[in-house]
Order: sequence, then structure tokens, then C-alpha cells
Amino acid sequence: MALIEELEDSPTQTPQATSEVDKITSRVENVTLSDRQDDGPSRTTESDEEVEFQDAPSHSEEEMARQKAQVEEANQRKAQGNTLFAQGRYRDAILEYESALGSLPAEADEVETDAEQEKADGQKVHVPFAQERAVYWGNLGACYLKLVIVPIGTHNPPYSKRLQEDYPQAVSACNSALKYVPSYTKALYRRAQASEKLGTSAGLTDALEDYKKVVAVDDTSKSADSMHLVTPVTRRECQKAIQRLPAQIQAKAEHEKEEMLAKLKEMGNTILGKFGLSTDNFKMVPQEGGGYSLNFTR
Repeated sequence: MALIEELEDSPTQTPQATSEVDKITSRVENVTLSDRQDDGPSRTTESDEEVEFQDAPSHSEEEMARQKAQVEEANQRKAQGNTLFAQGRYRDAILEYESALGSLPAEADEVETDAEQEKADGQKVHVPFAQERAVYWGNLGACYLKLVIVPIGTHNPPYSKRLQEDYPQAVSACNSALKYVPSYTKALYRRAQASEKLGTSAGLTDALEDYKKVVAVDDTSKSADSMHLVTPVTRRECQKAIQRLPAQIQAKAEHEKEEMLAKLKEMGNTILGKFGLSTDNFKMVPQEGGGYSLNFTR
């Protein structure tokens, strides 16, 4: 399954950037006594003047070690989620990915997208473990997409109620992934799929925009990492969607307009009915100079 293979990507293996985990590990392992501030002459014992008292680990060392353990726990949770996903246990996988997100070190400040931050001060905001967060949220989006294609049957009646609820959740999960890595192609593609499945004119329009973004990605560069790659199959599917969606959007918009007018007419008839009238008593007549006039008839 292509989707299962996509879940196996790991942000810590990208060639462009050093993993947050590696940074922490390196810093923990390379901190030595010589890196600390000189507090004065070393103390000695009576038996061995060359023995130094070791300082207790600094707060920064303890914090780095704690973060390293948290990230390792998060990655273990993600790996378990991938296993459950491959087994078709999507709801169980969701719990593991949520646990993975909860295991990561807390964010210091509320996250802004690159665009919002650049608009504010021209600087890109650094979010600790942003790639890990993006992958976990993207995998949650994949789970919600899988939930909705489970056939409705007597063995799982709740699926009939959740069938439409899971598409918005898939969109929301992908939104969260893209908040951390706006150019994460798998999250863009999954959000496009979920938006299209919503079936509304707004959803179809959003899907079209995301499909275009995926196709526009240039992944031919040698520096492109696993978060910015587009498989040939995905690219073809996006191109097909770009061809078919404009007509669907127009048709859906017309249908929604007719539905809205029908509801307004029903509401008008409810009110006018109290006076023995209906909306059929009023006719819109086009005028020569433009516009319409409202004529009343019995």
C-alpha cells in the first residue's frame, strides 16, 4: 500500500537538516568539566590530591537528557502507530500518534505559520521538533482518511455516523501538520483528498488549490528531502483532479444556490401562508434598463 509506505518516513533522516534528537545527543555527550565555568581551585582529598570533585549535572544537561528521552518515547509511539496502521487498526493507530505528540517536549510559545511570522517581522519562527510534529499530525490525517473508506455494515454501525465526520478531522489534522511544515507535500495531498471528499463547493475549491500546490513542487533537486517529495503516482492523481474539479465546482455551486433559494422560498411560504399568500404570488420581471421589478398576482 502506497499510503503505508508513506507513513514510514521520518523527519530525523532528512539530508537537509540535523535532527533535533541528534543535536541534543551530541550536546549531552560532549559536555565536559572543561566546558563549565571555573569556580576556583579544585578540591583534593587527603589520599589522592589529583582527584577532583565532580560538579552535579547542570540544569541544561538535565533538560537536554530529558528532551532526548521524550523524543525517543515519541518515536517509539510513532513506530507502534505505523505498525497498527499497516494492520488496518486505524483507531488504535490514532491513539499512538496522539501519544507521540503528547510525548514531545512542550512548545515554548504558540506557533505561527511561516507566512504569518514573516509578515509580522520578516523572521521565520523556530519550533522545536517541528518536523516530528508535522509527520505525526500528517499520519493522523492518513488515519482519518482510512476510517471513512471502511464499508458501512452491520458489524460496525458507528461508521455510518462517522462517515462524514472523519473528513473534517482529516482536514484539521493536515492543517496542524502544515502549520509546522507548510510545504509538507504528503499533508497537502491528504488535505486535498479529504477536502474533495467533503463534497461542498468550498471543499472542492480548497482541494483544487492543494492539488495545484502539490503539482507545483519541484522535487528534482538533489537537496529535496522526504517531506518534499512527490511520487509519480501522486503527481498523476493531482493532475487528474486539476482537470476534473473546475466543472464539479461550478455544478456544485449551482446546486447549492438552488438549494438555498428553495429553503428561502419555503421560509417565505411559511410566513406568507398566514395571510393566504405564497411566493408564487410574486413574480420577478426583468426591466429594460437592467434590474428586476416585483409584480404581485393572484
